[in-house]
Amino acid sequence: NLTPYIPKKIGNEKFEMRPHQTLALEKWRDVGKGNGILALATGAGKTITAIYAAVKLFEKSQSLFLVVSVPYQNLADQWVDSLGFFGIDAIPCYANTQIWQERLADAVFRYNSGITNFAAAVVVNRTLSLPTFREIVSDIASGQKQFMFIGDECHHHSAPTFADALPTNSNLRIGLSATPEHYLDDEKNIRLREFYNDVVYEYTLAQAVKDKVLTPYEYHVVPVPLTDDETAEYLSLTRRI
Repeated sequence: NLTPYIPKKIGNEKFEMRPHQTLALEKWRDVGKGNGILALATGAGKTITAIYAAVKLFEKSQSLFLVVSVPYQNLADQWVDSLGFFGIDAIPCYANTQIWQERLADAVFRYNSGITNFAAAVVVNRTLSLPTFREIVSDIASGQKQFMFIGDECHHHSAPTFADALPTNSNLRIGLSATPEHYLDDEKNIRLREFYNDVVYEYTLAQAVKDKVLTPYEYHVVPVPLTDDETAEYLSLTRRI
């Protein structure tokens, strides 16, 4: 039963949280009461912020089942690696179904029965929506025990397919996205907030550049108008997706 920990170093760099990461988690704890969306600019360390929160929660409660959901497998691999820096051996719930299914079901059983007090899994959204995955995860005990769900690029979860698959038995939730709000679709925004709560902290590109968290760069927007035919095709494809 491996115990997660806060590393002294990641690679050759001394590990320490930046002020915006600490503030984000304070807002998530105090304003969101353990639920909320962190709107952090790309490159501002949202993965590490969320993992740090999970480890600190485990240290406090000595009980945590962590599930991280991401849109793509390359992101899932990155999360598995990042979790490893914190001593976490996450079950990769993608690729070989039979392997992850058995490992995940076993982890849930062992956690619920008190044999272990920590487990973690990383899942891609496509697997998240599968009945087999949903059934196993719906058994994770929460209440006295903690079940934390982290949605990376959580704006994807505003689509009905994924919104219906999100684990409602999770009692701690972090949504991560540089762009959580859909500028045209209020229904999607409502669905997202119903599960994750509101945006509790925002850290923009401008702030990240100003704080030297990101390298300064110029950003030029080039609008490209669509023809009538292209617009019709775009709307048709959007509906189908």
